[in-house]
Amino acid sequence: MRHRTFISLMLWAVTASLAAAGTPTNAFTISTPDKRDYLVARWAGPAVVPPPPEVDWDGRPTSARWYVEGTRIKSTVGGGYLAYDPTARDGRVFLVSSPGEDTDWDVNVPEKSRLAEGKRAVIRVAKGPLRGWYLSVKEETKREGERSVTIQRVWLTKDPGRKLEAERIILHK
Repeated sequence: MRHRTFISLMLWAVTASLAAAGTPTNAFTISTPDKRDYLVARWAGPAVVPPPPEVDWDGRPTSARWYVEGTRIKSTVGGGYLAYDPTARDGRVFLVSSPGEDTDWDVNVPEKSRLAEGKRAVIRVAKGPLRGWYLSVKEETKREGERSVTIQRVWLTKDPGRKLEAERIILHK
């Protein structure tokens, strides 16, 4: 009798822990490791902003969510694919409407399981002279009249101070 009680308790504990865990989605957020800044798709191109209100997945696409499709990173709102110039050394990152050689990234995304929650993947250039460079945040200070304004841009760097990482969104109901 004790053996059956023990097995029943163990099965209940496993079932309860699985019920409390979330369901992995196909969507990702891309942010700095401290989650202070997020990559979003804008009409003018990719931008880095403080956490927007639509970061948490509720089933609807927004500019702060991305699909990682093998080696491609695509905006969930149809803003295009994250791209770079594979022949240049300028480190510029932009959005394009269709995938090509300039949209291949090296991303080892966390598996689609409940155990992947909180795991993050570094994003690096897959081809060309910048192969291995990181998707990161570059800060620029510009003068506007008498004051200075700091602008954050998405950029490729060899030794990033603030790299961007992908994290699978887990849906909790």
